[in-house]
Order: sequence, then structure tokens, then C-alpha cells
Amino acid sequence: MAILSHEEILKVRAAVIVARLGNSRNGLFAGIPPEFASTLPLAATPGEQVLADLDALNHAGTLGDGKVPLCIWLKNAVALVGGRRELAILATALRQVEGDLSSAAAAQKRDAGPAADGSPTFNISISNSTIGGFGAGAGVAVTGTVAMPASTATSSGAPAVQGTGATSAIPLTSTTTPAGELASVYLSYGDADLPFAERLFQALEAAGVSVFFRHEHAVPGAKVHRSARNNIREYDHVILLCSERSLPAASVASELDEMLAREFGEGASERIIPVLLDDFVRDGWTPRQPDIRQTVLDRVPLDMKGTDKDEQGHEG
Repeated sequence: MAILSHEEILKVRAAVIVARLGNSRNGLFAGIPPEFASTLPLAATPGEQVLADLDALNHAGTLGDGKVPLCIWLKNAVALVGGRRELAILATALRQVEGDLSSAAAAQKRDAGPAADGSPTFNISISNSTIGGFGAGAGVAVTGTVAMPASTATSSGAPAVQGTGATSAIPLTSTTTPAGELASVYLSYGDADLPFAERLFQALEAAGVSVFFRHEHAVPGAKVHRSARNNIREYDHVILLCSERSLPAASVASELDEMLAREFGEGASERIIPVLLDDFVRDGWTPRQPDIRQTVLDRVPLDMKGTDKDEQGHEG
């Protein structure tokens, strides 16, 4: 079964040709299993080859090892196209593929029980709550299986505490999001917070949210700053993990710089959602530009302190 429609495939093909990537087949296939790539037919011209490849990848679906060739191909195309105007077409196709795959896996992930190692898990549901600074609309309610403090005051009322956990809302609509569609999210975190970031990514993805997760979506070998510049502007919001482990990370600094520049260019839009895992952002963070700290503190945060530890209190 095809992932994208034929019309969408033709748009991607046109963007690749205009961007002069028709002769970059090796780069576009980087990361796709060679044993699969070798089965694809060769065409007479680069334009025909791109179309033939896209059609085959589109119908290949998910391979036995769990890889999705079309998704890999589109990620490579986004990385290779750089800042060209064709990037928007390729990024849109990539988000649609990721969204379709997430929706297909959502039921299975939602039915999964708590992690076998006792780590916190997150249950996701679509709600009508939003964090202050965003207009009313759909949000994602994040519920932990361990104690999860509710966030500070919100524009639509404090989230309700349910049982041993609390529900907090991550805003997933914006003025740039078409009606009825969830906004996309770029997850910014340091490697030391990877276990928590991965669980949050999986929960959001299972809810049908398009999420950029660096450890899965970044192109190997790409420079951190360039990767942030090429990818972060394609997503509606940045979820910024604020902790002593994440905020000092070079990747987080680059991502924060890029999104702040985008907000400034848009006339002081509000796209950064701080998620507190400890009090470091208030008590210990000293970024190279002091005003950046205040810019983050000026936003209503989502308080999730304690959810980055397992039931015995161990971090991870």
C-alpha cells in the first residue's frame, strides 16, 4: 500500500530535480539497506530514476528490520537540499510520512503497559488545554505513571491532577496550524536526558504528533548548528527540556538560538515551550548571553520535575 499519493510523489520528484539532486542517488540512498536498494530497477535518465525510485520506496512500506526506506530517503533529501525553497515541499512530505507511520503504530503503543524497568511512561490524549501564551485549541495531555507535578498557571485553568499522576497540557495548535491539524514539535534536549526525551518522543508520536527527535531523525555527520538551522524552522514549536543535564549542551544552545531568531523574525511569536525537569534554569543556568535566560524564564513552563526518574528515584 502506498504511503503518499501519486500527486505528492510527483511534487517531491519535481522539488528534487529543481534542486539538482537528480545525480545524487548515492546520497539519497544513504542509510537504506543495500540489499533492498539493489533490487530497484535502473532508469535511463536522472529524472526517470528519481521517479522510479520514489514509486518503489513509496510502495515498499516498512522493511523487516523496521526501517522505512521512503522516510530515510526524504530525510536525506531534506539534508542535501539545504536552505533552498524546495525544502518546504520535501519537509512537508517527510512530516506526512512520519505522521502516517505514527498513526499506524499509535494503537499498539497506547496499549503498551509501563516500562519493564520501572521507568516512567506517558499516556497521551488530545485535550482542549493550552499553556499560557497560546490561543485556545487542541493540546496534548501528558500523564505520567509516577507523581507528575502540574504546571504553573495556564491561560485556560490549571491542569487537573488525576490519581498518582497529574495531567499537564502541551499546546499543539498555533495560528500557523491549519484547522483540525496538530502542530509539529521539535524536541530539544541534551544527550544526558536522552532516556526521558525518548519516552516523551514516543508518547507524542503515538498520539499522532509529528516530532523531530535528533537521535532518530538527524543525519549522521551533519554539523550540529547546521542541522538545527535546517530542521528547526520546519516545526511549529520547540519543546525545550530545561535541566542541569540539557541546558549546557551545545546542541541545545544551537537549537535555542535558531528558534529565538525565528521568533524575532516573526515579530516576537511564541514557539518555545520550556519543560522543567529541575530548577537549574532558575538557579544555576548561565548562558553565554544572559538575556536568553530571562527570555526562557518569561514563558509559562510545563513543570515535569520528578518524571525523569524511575519509581526508586534513580535518574534515567
